[in-house]
Amino acid sequence: MARGTLVVFTNPVSREREEEFNDWYNNTHAQDVVSLPGFTAIRRLRVGPDVRGSLPYRYLAVYECSNVQQALESLEAARSGMNISDAMDEAAIAVFYEDIFSLQKSDLAPENV
Repeated sequence: MARGTLVVFTNPVSREREEEFNDWYNNTHAQDVVSLPGFTAIRRLRVGPDVRGSLPYRYLAVYECSNVQQALESLEAARSGMNISDAMDEAAIAVFYEDIFSLQKSDLAPENV
């Protein structure tokens, strides 16, 4: 099966609950998801302070998947038993992507580095 990535856009329900949201996501939810079959790692990111304007989502979680189909199935099976914090806005967006190309700096010829 194909390797891939689960990309999740999220927000806390309010600025006042942002710390609670991040604590739950980092110390509970991320571990719950990465422990499932098909998942191998997570990175969370927040929009930088230099971004101007209004973006719909301030947080991004990028889950690495060793097997996208297995990750999708295991997440669906576990979803009803997961502890989902009410500090997270329910308008999150989650999308699985399958790998189609990868290039690392170590793959480049020395004259191109």
